Amino acid sequence: MLADIEKFIYNDKIYSKCSASDKAMIDTCLHGVRQQLETFKDAYRQVQEEIALLKRENKALADDNEMKCDEIAKLKAENRELRGGRR
Repeated sequence: MLADIEKFIYNDKIYSKCSASDKAMIDTCLHGVRQQLETFKDAYRQVQEEIALLKRENKALADDNEMKCDEIAKLKAENRELRGGRR
């Protein structure tokens, strides 16, 4: 999309008619936009990495929770056996 905007702006019919100060302002603005896009892309990548990490951590916690639930069930069964089947 930015490439389309740049094509439109730098079209000889438009850009060439601008004064030197206007050209400088256009160039500066587009440079700033490019930098902001890169910043947003980097931030998006970092967020995606953080999401992936949190998903892995969540999976590990869920697996750990499942193991603990299984262990509790085994301990309850053993407890019932030791009490002779009474609750």
